[in-house]
Amino acid sequence: MWHKAELVLDGLFLAVSGAWGAVWYVDVWITPGVSKLHQFREDIWFVWIILMMFRSFVQIRKPQSDIELREPSPEFFASAVVLLTGCSAAYFIGREGIELDGRGIYWAALIIFAGSVLAAFAIGLWAYRHANEIGEARFPSDR
Repeated sequence: MWHKAELVLDGLFLAVSGAWGAVWYVDVWITPGVSKLHQFREDIWFVWIILMMFRSFVQIRKPQSDIELREPSPEFFASAVVLLTGCSAAYFIGREGIELDGRGIYWAALIIFAGSVLAAFAIGLWAYRHANEIGEARFPSDR
């Protein structure tokens, strides 16, 4: 029963997160100052908080045997670091473009974003191929 509830809540959580992101983008970047859209964004945020509370409740009620505790892989971490860094750089450069009203800055942000996606893919592939070499230090035990 808890597994089905978790799947439903995860689906709702993703849908509400996407809706909040879209409304936030339109409210902040496309039509700033529209009060009804701003209020709708706050309502979606409230629903998101409620869903987070329900998800936490379901996670607590779930039997311990159903919880998987896997260690994240090196390729996930390598790709995530590169992608987050590149996306942050593209965001801040694009944000400056909005303030300066320059189209060239948008292209630079797009190139940085595309480059970070390609670099994340390449580094993730490299980390996948060399996963047995990445990890904790291994010392000879011939003592």
